[in-house]
Amino acid sequence: ESAPYGGGPFLVATRAGLGLCGRGELPPARLSASQLHHQVTCARVGARLERAGVQLLSERELRAEERAWGKRIYSIRLRERLHRPDLIRVGELPTALEVELTRKAQGRLEEIVRVWRRAIDEGRFQAVHYYCAPGVLPYVERAVDRADAEEQIRVELLP
Repeated sequence: ESAPYGGGPFLVATRAGLGLCGRGELPPARLSASQLHHQVTCARVGARLERAGVQLLSERELRAEERAWGKRIYSIRLRERLHRPDLIRVGELPTALEVELTRKAQGRLEEIVRVWRRAIDEGRFQAVHYYCAPGVLPYVERAVDRADAEEQIRVELLP
């Protein structure tokens, strides 16, 4: 029987293991059954990009960077809370990478896209790239279209 996350071994570093590999600033990953598929998909997208030479920060790494800087450099402020991307492509200006596997409420998705566009327009980010499951792609494309953000926000199928 295949595992719900696609099979194969799945390893998570402990606090001691993170310390031994020089990443003691990171908390151990907290896995939940409801988020496992998303977490594994983000890891796969990240591994594929890193194999191609792209320097990335995971969500845990970007949280640690924000703690170290003492400010929200990768987060965006929505009406009711903060939103962080799944991955950050490191560069002169960061590129936010979002992995969308399930549909969000259209209003919430449109708010996130509008705020991403504003953050790009303000010069905080270079761009945003959405990697979507097939059933989610048209909803994300619609939100990007409604925000008039096609030049700033790229939407594509998950690799």
